[in-house]
Amino acid sequence: MPTSLSFIVERRRDAASPRAQLRNRRRRRRLQLEVAGAPRRQLGLGVVQEEIAGDLVNAGYFSAQLLVGTPPQPFSLIVDTGSSVTAIPCTGCRECGVHSNPRFEPARSQTFERLGCDASAGYYCASCDAASECGYRVAYQEGSSYSGYLALDTIRVGQGGACVQLEFPFGCSTEETGLFTSQQADGIMGLASSRRRGEPSNPTVLEALVAARIVPDAFSLCFGAAHGVLTFGVLPDAADAA
Repeated sequence: MPTSLSFIVERRRDAASPRAQLRNRRRRRRLQLEVAGAPRRQLGLGVVQEEIAGDLVNAGYFSAQLLVGTPPQPFSLIVDTGSSVTAIPCTGCRECGVHSNPRFEPARSQTFERLGCDASAGYYCASCDAASECGYRVAYQEGSSYSGYLALDTIRVGQGGACVQLEFPFGCSTEETGLFTSQQADGIMGLASSRRRGEPSNPTVLEALVAARIVPDAFSLCFGAAHGVLTFGVLPDAADAA
């Protein structure tokens, strides 16, 4: 019988500056929630769960499914607790590898929005080019990196995306380097707090769910030999024991 490891990571709420509070209010206004057929326990500060699959020994990661766009396009994303960016490869990528699913096609999504460098939008741009495109780049210590532009679209999360959907900013990758070009997973889902060290950043999937008051500010990962569960929020047993 495979052994499993389960742990809960809870966020500490730090006092936000007036500017940060204004930015968060703007983000909350932009996060539009639609719940279709979700179990009652998943509504209003409940839990949202997503199956994960992988192999820590050979592949070195577990991945979760995220549906992006309208109609939804599926992607498998590495669950990463060391970064805070969610990114997927998009059409037009110059240096992207071949992954589990085709690249994201913005033209197919009725809800896709390419973000510009407008500070009033409440999102953080790592760079701005002559066309005022909101750029991002994330590099990792072993040398791999993602880069591209920031976009906004509808994502669906929870048991194959059937539970909740909301508007979410993510990285549309136009270049991959290092191990990211050869991995089977399409992209990455960073779950490390975007508020760490007080640096400007964009929300994680967890933080977007929290801002929309779908789940409390916590998540957990349960690993088996090849499968597991990613839980946003606090499971009833854990809440009762707290």
